[in-house]
Amino acid sequence: MNEIRCLIVDLDMCLFDTSTFHPVVKRTIQRALDMFELFGEARKEIETSLTDKMSPINLASNSSLPLCVRRAILEAYRNIEVPPCAQTFGDEHHLLGITAEKILVTAGFPSVQNAKIDRVGIRSLFSEVHIDVVRDDGSHIGKQAIFKDVMDKRRLTPRQIMVVGDNPYTELGAGKCLGMVTVQTLRPNIVRWSEAEYHIKSFEELPEIIGALGAMSRRRACTPA
Repeated sequence: MNEIRCLIVDLDMCLFDTSTFHPVVKRTIQRALDMFELFGEARKEIETSLTDKMSPINLASNSSLPLCVRRAILEAYRNIEVPPCAQTFGDEHHLLGITAEKILVTAGFPSVQNAKIDRVGIRSLFSEVHIDVVRDDGSHIGKQAIFKDVMDKRRLTPRQIMVVGDNPYTELGAGKCLGMVTVQTLRPNIVRWSEAEYHIKSFEELPEIIGALGAMSRRRACTPA
């Protein structure tokens, strides 16, 4: 039967509210940039990117910036301190009642992602935490490879795995490519992706979806061929 046996959950803008962290990111990167004489369009472009909440990793991949500046941005971000004011969206407790195995998968620098997880105290919710490590040049293995490894090691079918996240280009796209059940979290300012199978505003909605899928699977198993 294709009941949900494993829940793969994203971190940023799914569990972790990045708006509570971004002011510190912005100040940290700005301090790093103050070491360089960047004026005019170059500085304006960076300031705009920070205002738009672009990831420092993505910002540093801008090849128009001097190499020393890109390295300074990455080094500053890699050593950033996640502040006490950083928060989740406050609904992670609804994951406790879900009996399926729960795995957290996120992408970025391990030092930063682990610091976020520990600061908001959510590590114990998950049996495993996987970080898709982003290298300084922006390369990484991608979440699809991690998802497939999770599926293969547990000998599950794609429809026994539910991927919960906000981003159609990363976790949701990866889950869809593998045929997994996809659920988009519509946190503030997240654009609805029509190709996700389900959309939720809170984790409170997840148990009902999982229960409905399980009931549907059992009915199919009982239907004579």
